[in-house]
Amino acid sequence: MVKSKVVQAEYVKEFVDERKKVAAIRKERAEELDQMIATLTPKLKEEYTRAFKQAFKVSSFISEEPAVAAATTEDAQQSEPEKELDAAQRRIKDLETQLRNVEDRIQMRDDRISTLERQINDMLIQYQDLLKLKIQRDTEFQA
Repeated sequence: MVKSKVVQAEYVKEFVDERKKVAAIRKERAEELDQMIATLTPKLKEEYTRAFKQAFKVSSFISEEPAVAAATTEDAQQSEPEKELDAAQRRIKDLETQLRNVEDRIQMRDDRISTLERQINDMLIQYQDLLKLKIQRDTEFQA
């Protein structure tokens, strides 16, 4: 009986140690994701803001210059401000796409972490069940 309690205590200690390792891994992954978000978010916001301001400036310039816009024909090439506006709008769309991609990757990692945590919890439950069965069998053999 004493031996089974010792065995049970050892298994419980191993279980607690494994649980701590899992918690440490999860914390590490969360810190990595937070760092990635902290690194990418300001850059994307800055680029988005800069491109948006540039597009606004160009569109303001175009609206303030109706005589210039009227002077060009439909067949003529786009004026420089219009090209800048189009480029800025494309850049905004590109940055929005990059932001969505980063958010999707983060969501995929969160989903993967959740899946792994569920699997670990399932394994730990199975481990506990097997431990109980082993202790029960050891007790039966000793009796």
